[in-house]
Amino acid sequence: MIILKEDWSYTLEKTKSESYILTVVCGSIGIYEIKIALNPEEIQKFITHGESYIVQSVRNIQESPSKYTHRHIDNTSKL
Repeated sequence: MIILKEDWSYTLEKTKSESYILTVVCGSIGIYEIKIALNPEEIQKFITHGESYIVQSVRNIQESPSKYTHRHIDNTSKL
C-alpha cells in the first residue's frame, strides 16, 4: 500500500509484512531508482516526524546515492 508519493521523486509503501519500502528517483542525465527497506530506527523516526523525515531522507539519498547502494533491494515481493 502506498503511504506517500511525490512523482519523479519518491514513493513510500508499506508491505503486507509491515515493512516500509522507500523508492527514490536519482540521477540527472540517467535516471534510476534506489529502493531500500527502512530499518526499525528509520521507521520510528517516520512515525515520530512524519513526511518531513521521509522528505529529508529522500534528499540525502538523492545527494549521495552511492552511500545507499549497499542497501538497495531488487525484489520486494518477499517483504
